[in-house]
Amino acid sequence: MATTAAQRRPTVWDLELAAVAAVAALIVATRAYNYLLFHTLAELFSVVVGLTAFSIAWNTRRTLDTPFLLVVGLTFGPVAIVDLLHTLAFKGMGVFTGFDANLPTQLWIAGRILEVGGLVAASLWSRRRPAAGLVLAAGMAGLALLLGAIFWLEIFPDCWREGQGLTPFKIAAEYLFMAVLALALGRLLLRRRRFHPDLFPYIVASVVLVIVEEACFTLYSDVYGVFNMAGHIAKIAVYYMVYAGLVRFGFAVPQETLYRQLSALNARLADDALRSNERAALAVAASDGAAWEWDMRSPAVVLRIYAKTTARSGFRGEMV
Repeated sequence: MATTAAQRRPTVWDLELAAVAAVAALIVATRAYNYLLFHTLAELFSVVVGLTAFSIAWNTRRTLDTPFLLVVGLTFGPVAIVDLLHTLAFKGMGVFTGFDANLPTQLWIAGRILEVGGLVAASLWSRRRPAAGLVLAAGMAGLALLLGAIFWLEIFPDCWREGQGLTPFKIAAEYLFMAVLALALGRLLLRRRRFHPDLFPYIVASVVLVIVEEACFTLYSDVYGVFNMAGHIAKIAVYYMVYAGLVRFGFAVPQETLYRQLSALNARLADDALRSNERAALAVAASDGAAWEWDMRSPAVVLRIYAKTTARSGFRGEMV
């Protein structure tokens, strides 16, 4: 009798998704108590998951055979650094004194430049595995340039003005991100056969959710508002999709494939050994002479002599 969907036992991925959904629900629930607490938890969740994804991508850079995951995972390291600064600079945190809501908004755009750049670069990459060091160097260089433009040179365009809200630059940047991501998504759909069929939904979902995230951040007029909250919820989902894809297809699937290959090889070798022993036994049984073995597992040379007519040959069953 076939197992129905209702009878299917939950997998480890189902349990992990349920756990992440529960954590996300708890984070959202904190919004009713204090928006600053919600924002801090949501951003720290993204930072931790982003750094974890970066660590996985870096440590599997020689075995991960999906260039998209490798490029995105390595990009998430620099993105997580900017997101942490954005969290600390958010209105009400009191870490960066002398700044208004413009600073965290600038840092937000800087992080999205790195994130969207990584997603687009990953969608354009060929089948050949990229040089991990080069990808990381590009990400860190972009991070240094953006932070230098914001904190040191102070030439990064304003993204928020008190009494006005979002600036035209910030809104235009978000729309540009959405347009570029839509093109990247189209390219990914055209090349879907290059991806593992179970992985591709994670990739599509991550890109679509980033577009939703950017759309939310073009609509808010209050940094504590509903659209700002919705954008952060979408961001949590984006980071989980990338993390789950890296864990599953960077660790779990390759290990399962290797285990199946080793199991099949062991079974084949055991079957070949059994057949070889059976053929040897038949050959000895059919022989009227004697068969001998040279056991090289010990320093002594051991000759084991077998014959159909040991009485006639005069040999014992084993002689050294």
